[in-house]
Amino acid sequence: MTFVDCHGSIKGDLAKAPIVLNGTIIFEGLNKFSSDVLIEPGTVLLMKEGASLIFEGNVTAAGIKNKPITVKPMAAGVTWGVFGIVGAKSKGSHLKHINISGGSGGFVGGKFFTGMISIRSTSNIYIEHANLFDNKKFDDLVHVLYSSDITFSNIEVRNARADGIDVDIS
Repeated sequence: MTFVDCHGSIKGDLAKAPIVLNGTIIFEGLNKFSSDVLIEPGTVLLMKEGASLIFEGNVTAAGIKNKPITVKPMAAGVTWGVFGIVGAKSKGSHLKHINISGGSGGFVGGKFFTGMISIRSTSNIYIEHANLFDNKKFDDLVHVLYSSDITFSNIEVRNARADGIDVDIS
C-alpha cells in the first residue's frame, strides 16, 4: 500500500477485514486491498498521478447525502488510474453517495483496465447516488467486464472521454 499522507485514518490490520478508511487520505502508486473495506461517510481520497485503488474484497462506500465520499485528483492537471472492483471476493460491493472524477485506466497490477471505474469478474455490485465524471486518457468512464448483476441507480455520468458506461461480456 502506498498512501502518502493521512489526515484521516486507515484502521484495521491491513491483512485482515475490515479495513476502514476515513478522513482525507492521499494515495500514490498501486493500492491493492485484498480484505474487505469500509469507506466512511465524508471520506476524501486524493489521488496522485497514476495512483490506483484495486478492491479485491468487498468494498462498501457508505456515503450519505450530506457527507458523500469523494475520489478525485490531488491537484488540477493530475490524472490518476483506476478505481477497480475486481474478482469473486468483491461480490456484493456497494457504493453509495460517491463522487469519482479525474481517473483514467491503464495497465495496473498485471491487468489492462480501460475504465476509470472498472468492475471485473464479479457479481452483485450496486452503485447508487453517484456522480461519475471527467475520465481521462482511456475510453471508458465505467467499464464492466466478465460480471453479472451490476445495478446502477440514481447516477449521473458526464464528460466521458468516449463511452460513459461500457459493458462487455457480462
